[in-house]
Amino acid sequence: MIDKIPYRKSFPTSLQLLMEHAGLSTPRQKRVTFMYTNHVDITYTLKMGHEAFEGYHQELLFAAEQDCRRYKKEYPDCMFCGDVEVLIRVRGDQKRNWGIHTSREPEDFVWGPGYEVPQYHLQKVFDEILDIPNRYPKATKRSPYLVKKLVISVYERA
Repeated sequence: MIDKIPYRKSFPTSLQLLMEHAGLSTPRQKRVTFMYTNHVDITYTLKMGHEAFEGYHQELLFAAEQDCRRYKKEYPDCMFCGDVEVLIRVRGDQKRNWGIHTSREPEDFVWGPGYEVPQYHLQKVFDEILDIPNRYPKATKRSPYLVKKLVISVYERA
C-alpha cells in the first residue's frame, strides 16, 4: 500500500528555487484510496503567467522528476501519471487540462522515452503550453495563459 513520503528536513534544490523565486507554495500530498488502486497526488499550485512559466518551466520539470524519484526509491513498482490545468485567456477564459501518459520510470514520465511517441509526457505538455501564444492568435498579448496547477499521481495496484 502506497503512502505519503514527507519531505525530510529540506526540500529538493529545484523545489527550493521555485518556492523562493517563483512564489510556489509547498506541494501538497494527498493519499487517495479506491477499490482497486491506491495513489498519492502531489499537487503544485502554480498560478504562473506566460513570463513566469517561460522562465521557470525547466526548474518545474526538475522538481517533478525529483519528487518522482523519491517515490520510485521507496516504492520500486509504482507508476506515474499526471494532469496540468491551464486557463487560456481568449474571449471568455477557456480552461484546458492536459493529461500525462502513465509511465513506470520518472525519466520517461518527465522527459519522454527518448524517441517520438504519440503519448504526452510532461516536457511535451510544457512545450505545448509555451506554444499557446502562437496557436491562439486571439489570446491576450500581455498574458495569454495562466498555468494553475500540476498534479502528479503516484500509484500502485492494490
